[in-house]
Amino acid sequence: MPTHIESDLAADLLLGVEAIAQYLGLDKRQVDWQIRKGQIPVTRMGRLIVGSKRALRARFTPQATA
Repeated sequence: MPTHIESDLAADLLLGVEAIAQYLGLDKRQVDWQIRKGQIPVTRMGRLIVGSKRALRARFTPQATA
């Protein structure tokens, strides 16, 4: 039985460029290009590209200045 932490981690992960593109509302080609340019934070597991919803929100959410 998965633990609470494992469930949270699984819910946070986006497996593959298509899943990342769908989450961001972008075209797959746009996401491919931005990943190659280092503009989208991802991890590679062999040939599989994995994104984190939390990391993507942090990257694309404007930060308030104090």
